[in-house]
Amino acid sequence: MGTISIRELAKELGISKQATHKRMEQLLPEFQPEMVNSVYELTLTIADAIRVSKKQATTVNQPHVYEVEALNRQISDLKEDKKQLYRQLDQYQKLLDQQQQLTLQANQQIRRLQLSQ
Repeated sequence: MGTISIRELAKELGISKQATHKRMEQLLPEFQPEMVNSVYELTLTIADAIRVSKKQATTVNQPHVYEVEALNRQISDLKEDKKQLYRQLDQYQKLLDQQQQLTLQANQQIRRLQLSQ
């Protein structure tokens, strides 16, 4: 049965030796490697267990991606709602302006009628 060093496994997984040690410590007791000449020698079974541990740790972050996408969609929806509210506000301001002009015209016409009497 072959062995692999922590350094080689860390390089393969693209993580630090410290991260590899941490994952190794989290393994079940039957997957704990033995130290030979002050160096851990990982069997292929132990190395595979650490690889699986790395994959699981990577997929844990996946829900965060979906949450970010959902929040981005929500932001997009809120921006569209904001635009729509600004359009409504603009329409209400135009209607208010028209109403004020009509009221002014009506008041002027009433004054003219009162003065002509």
